[in-house]
Amino acid sequence: MSQKTIIAVIGGGSVFTPELITLLAENSASFGPTEVRLFDIDVSRLTLVTDFCQRMLNKMGSEVKLIISSDRKSTLLEADYVLIQLRQGGQEARIQDELLGKKYQIPFVETISICGFATFLRTFYEFEGLAADIKQYAPQAFVLNFSNPAGHLTEALYRMGLEKVIGVCNSWMGLQKSITQYVDVKGDELFMHYRGLNHLTVVDAAYNAAGENLVPSVIAALPDEQDSFSLPSEIIRKLGVLPNHYLQYYFNNRAVVKKQQVQEQVRSQKVQEINEILLEQYQELDFIPQSLEERGGYGYSKTVVNIIKGIHCNEGSRHYAVVKNQGAIAFLPEDAFIETPVYVNRSGVYPICLPELPLFFQPLVFSIKQYERVAIQGAFERDRNTLLKAMLMHPLMNDYNISAPLLEECLELNKEYLPEIQ
Repeated sequence: MSQKTIIAVIGGGSVFTPELITLLAENSASFGPTEVRLFDIDVSRLTLVTDFCQRMLNKMGSEVKLIISSDRKSTLLEADYVLIQLRQGGQEARIQDELLGKKYQIPFVETISICGFATFLRTFYEFEGLAADIKQYAPQAFVLNFSNPAGHLTEALYRMGLEKVIGVCNSWMGLQKSITQYVDVKGDELFMHYRGLNHLTVVDAAYNAAGENLVPSVIAALPDEQDSFSLPSEIIRKLGVLPNHYLQYYFNNRAVVKKQQVQEQVRSQKVQEINEILLEQYQELDFIPQSLEERGGYGYSKTVVNIIKGIHCNEGSRHYAVVKNQGAIAFLPEDAFIETPVYVNRSGVYPICLPELPLFFQPLVFSIKQYERVAIQGAFERDRNTLLKAMLMHPLMNDYNISAPLLEECLELNKEYLPEIQ
């Protein structure tokens, strides 16, 4: 690595960039002289966000150097770390996806069912060019992807030739926080058996510093009515695990569909309103507003910075991330990307092997992973039939009378972001 630490941020105009910059400044002693290059295709928004970040750095007395860029290649040149947080098509495309899910009366949200499929497909072709640029201009860089669907796209980046790629998500933080609501333990003292796929994980054990598994105590303490977890207490008790927020779309999908069909706004429309408020606040403030916490991605940056620090300082520290399986989940391919506890040092990020997943959960994990891999194949081949097969493998889209017209409508709506699909 160079004498200074160079961090390239692709999608620097994100509303989450100020959180990232603040955390990098707070940890600057670990990185030494630091240059953060912010790239975005929306230059006016990038300028607004960068100016806000610079005011915060000035207030902190930080020497972290910010560079604004509209040229991706110069942004990447000799970077030590490349952070990807772009959203191809912006919030407008996300809204379009969710309205499509509502139209076809299937469970939907940003990374689930047709929304996850459409977001993956739009972003895949942008990532092809980005991956080529990273290999040419920053071949030594660690690449941290937190563009959704994070697991699916991280595996695609690996298949595009980026071997030092890591996926980042903040879902584990929500589960950790929920556990601390029911038992007397600090979050940073917990070691959770949190594993599966991105947005498809369970915790069947969570150990405190004394080596006690707290999951049975958490489940026993759940009231009949609670909103700490996305599934009703009755289902959690019968499953015997603590669920990732997104499991509601699989294990309680009819109730989810019923609720979504009567909502006046889809989640992405609310997110768009929050973003507009944030960007307006960013024009004047020199501190991060509390309203940022209303965004689902709040906290990603903490995970990102901690992993970078673990690599840079050769910490041998433990985190949660999306990485190559390497046998950690025995029934999945070695090169499949999973979400799991990881060990981090200067050489990379490695999965920690844990007991096998609960048997009832394995078929869902297997089918979603195979869906992801076939969708990647279809995207590489630009092949309509392979993409249709992927959709039919997904348990929320596995009816031909839904998937066939849904695919055609999805391709038509997103044609400006796609090559010709045969």
